[in-house]
Amino acid sequence: MDDENVLKLILSGESEQVERKEQQSLQNAGMLLTCRSILPQLIADDVLRENRRSVQQQLASLRLVTSSGLQPTPTGLLLIGHEPEDHLPGSYVQFLRFDGTQLSDPTLSEHRISGTIQDMVLDVEEILRTNIDTVVQFEGLVREQRKSSVPFEALQQLLRNALLHSPLMRA
Repeated sequence: MDDENVLKLILSGESEQVERKEQQSLQNAGMLLTCRSILPQLIADDVLRENRRSVQQQLASLRLVTSSGLQPTPTGLLLIGHEPEDHLPGSYVQFLRFDGTQLSDPTLSEHRISGTIQDMVLDVEEILRTNIDTVVQFEGLVREQRKSSVPFEALQQLLRNALLHSPLMRA
């Protein structure tokens, strides 16, 4: 929308319409930037270079949006959507760390993580890093030795498998 039309709408008392259109335009621009950053992660570089389709057609071919109407699919919402949980209730990760081995033991750490799959993976991985106990040994050693209670890579693999094979991803 050009400046002249914006001014006319504001003068006619329709500033709310201007705000909605500007907000929608910003959301579309943000979505387009997100799509352009995610497509290279999903499609080989040579294929993208030779591809003559629009971003919308490319997203439809990946089933991130529908081919008719370009509505986001559940996978599209989880991958590139804005606040996926608003549209897919239950699309969050809950992290609980107990002081013991029973569910009735006191809770040491509790987090509820939502957002896109990428955001959730990064946030949960950070939480995992802060919740892994590390023992440092000095005595009788030339250099200190650090040993984690659980290998981070194992937890990372469990998390990613759980998210990618969850019922939400099959929707």
